[in-house]
Amino acid sequence: MSDGEAEVVAADAAMESNNDVTNTEIMEETSNDEPVQDTVDGVAAEQVEQAEEAEEAEQDTSVVVDSDPVQEETAASGETHEIATGGDDPMPQDEYSPLAEHREDNDNPSVQFAAEVPDNNADQDYASGFVNVTFFINPEGYSMIKSIDLNETFAQVKLGLEQELQIPAENLSLDHLDGPVKHDGVLSDTDSFADFGLHPSDNVSVQIHIQYYQRTASATQYQMPDIIDVEIHYGSNEVKLIRVAVDKQAQEKPYLGGYRHKNSGLLFHHASTQTFKKPVSKPVRYHRDSQTYEHRTRSIQSKREAGTQMAKQGVFVDSRTDKILEPQPYFSSEEWEQMRLEKILHIQRMVRGWFARRRAHNLRYRRDDRRSRIMHEEDKRRDEATMKHKQEIERRMHPRSFQDFEILYNELEAWRVNETDRIKSSTLTTEEKKIALEQLLHKETKLLQTIDRLKIAASKHNKEDRMKSTLSEMSAPKKWTMKDGRFTEVHTPFTTRAKELYDLFTGLKMPLLSIDERLDVLLHVKWTVKEFDCNLTREIVDLIDREADMLNRGRSERSLEGLRKRLSNLFLQFIETPEFNPEAAKFQKVPRELLRPANIRPIQDYSKTGVPESSVMSN
Repeated sequence: MSDGEAEVVAADAAMESNNDVTNTEIMEETSNDEPVQDTVDGVAAEQVEQAEEAEEAEQDTSVVVDSDPVQEETAASGETHEIATGGDDPMPQDEYSPLAEHREDNDNPSVQFAAEVPDNNADQDYASGFVNVTFFINPEGYSMIKSIDLNETFAQVKLGLEQELQIPAENLSLDHLDGPVKHDGVLSDTDSFADFGLHPSDNVSVQIHIQYYQRTASATQYQMPDIIDVEIHYGSNEVKLIRVAVDKQAQEKPYLGGYRHKNSGLLFHHASTQTFKKPVSKPVRYHRDSQTYEHRTRSIQSKREAGTQMAKQGVFVDSRTDKILEPQPYFSSEEWEQMRLEKILHIQRMVRGWFARRRAHNLRYRRDDRRSRIMHEEDKRRDEATMKHKQEIERRMHPRSFQDFEILYNELEAWRVNETDRIKSSTLTTEEKKIALEQLLHKETKLLQTIDRLKIAASKHNKEDRMKSTLSEMSAPKKWTMKDGRFTEVHTPFTTRAKELYDLFTGLKMPLLSIDERLDVLLHVKWTVKEFDCNLTREIVDLIDREADMLNRGRSERSLEGLRKRLSNLFLQFIETPEFNPEAAKFQKVPRELLRPANIRPIQDYSKTGVPESSVMSN
């Protein structure tokens, strides 16, 4: 029985027992020089079992390898050889690989090849002997295992590989024999494995180098001419012929990759521009690009000249500065190693201690920071609660806004309702309840009067605040935005005038001034208002003269309160008039022409309207 029939019998037996067909795995290529011995030993053991089964069979059968190596060989031979990818080496851009096409066309990334089946019988196979050969295919990065006859020449081996790999035998090169016998050179076609002293069932490895052949084009390549003729058609059936010279580059275009069509097998390359860029000429530099240069110091034993002068007759050598050097105890290498180890341990202890201290410091810092942050937050919450409590008390003691009075009214109403319910639900008699309700009404009336007084005080205070805020905004400088985002304060003539009037008004409202200081403020106000002649300014001047006379007479401050209040109100009206303070026009809600008081009109206007002039008061 031949090996082919033995393989068929083994395949039938495996299919009847519902077991998988024994496959010889082809390992991924991990190294181009080291074969995988475990897989080779498994193949050898299988071949021995097949040889024993071949001795029991008595019919010769030939196995025909079909074109489909995956399906037909599995059913016929029961032994397949799988080629696994062992690397990611890219295919050259201008070369053609049929093995790569076979790999890309198949959906399964692994390609299977049928093992060669010799036609001799089992006794002859054993007599001649087979070796287990692991082929490493370069540059594709595949590996495969085959059983080769010892006496089969390497030319015949190439022919067998040609049928399986679909690559011409002249493009295959066998070299680097490794195993019990090693040979680094190219294996000659006339030699065989027996010529190298190999024995049956030896495991060896051989590298296969594929020399790709260039894909020949079916048609002639297009050659760009040096000059082409271009026809330009005009509207009036006029054709103009222009001759254009073609600038062809001699450089080869770079390979930028591409893709392959799965159905047609055409290869498409990414195109590059035909015209190359003009090379940029850089000036010649006669200095280094960097000032810093790496230097390395090496010490060598150089020749040194030395001499010794000895004292003798006629030669005096001064020995006063000579020193006697005594040798130190010998320091052996073991002691040096011991000292080095001790120093290393000492350095390690110091470094570890430094790490521990630094970590402890960081932990203490984070702990203290957390405690301080918690304490700060608690203090902040406590201060906020205290401030809020004070604000609530202040809102009830000195209300200023509408919301403050709303709180007072709500609390008063809640107090009244609670007291009324308490009185009505008490065990008092009807007369006593009536008296208690009257007292409650009397208390409520007093509280309402108190709230009204607080309203009057709040209105007065809010009026003064609004007045001060308005005068402050009038006298504030203008803010101009610069390009860098900052603000520049600019004082205009109008803001300067408003600032002067605001200062005079503040002086009039200032209490506890001496007589000389008060007279000085009144004199400045008088000079300011006398610039304009109208009833308002004349009245202000009259009040100033009257206060100055009363101050000279020694009148008390209390007797002058009404006069001073009237004077300050008139001067405030003077400040709020746009005719006297142009900056006040921006703060007028109603046009001045509609609400122009009669006392600010100039005196000469009364002669036109027929109104008699008021008597001119002396200064």
